[in-house]
This record gives sequence, C-alpha cells and structure tokens, in this order.
Amino acid sequence: MAFERVGVVGAGQMGSGIAQVVAAHLLPVVMIDTQSSSLDRGIQTIGKSCDRLIKKEKMTDREKQELLSRIKCSVELEDLRDCDLVIEA
Repeated sequence: MAFERVGVVGAGQMGSGIAQVVAAHLLPVVMIDTQSSSLDRGIQTIGKSCDRLIKKEKMTDREKQELLSRIKCSVELEDLRDCDLVIEA
C-alpha cells in the first residue's frame, strides 16, 4: 500500500523529526499539536535541521523550501481525516 498523505500527532522533537523525514520522501504531511506555539517550534526545529544539512552541502535552500511546503500545521484533529497513515509522536 502506498501512502499519499501522512499525519503526525505531536510537534515536539520526535514529531518534527518524523514530519521532516516523511516530507523529505516527497509526501505531504499534516503535523498536529494542541497549541500553535508548539507547531511553530516544530517548524523552527525542522528549519534548523535543514540549515545544518545545507551547511554540509547535503541539501539546497530550494530543497529546504520544498520540504517545508509539504508540511501543513494544524491544531484541528479533523485535518487528519485525509491521511492514509497517522503516527503519534
């Protein structure tokens, strides 16, 4: 079974890492948390991780932007309804 959209519940260290790996494999991700501030921190964590990869020349800035564009953040569980796989982190 091929997944077309993946949901990640939790935007902490583990959740943001999972979201980054899934998005790096060209899949859309819905990252859910109870507070938008947690989602902001999760996206910042992913951005910093990508920046380290850019510095090591393992990723380009364009690839970073494309990866981040595949991650949708939400505080609504309903946004997971179209996900083929949901991972609780």
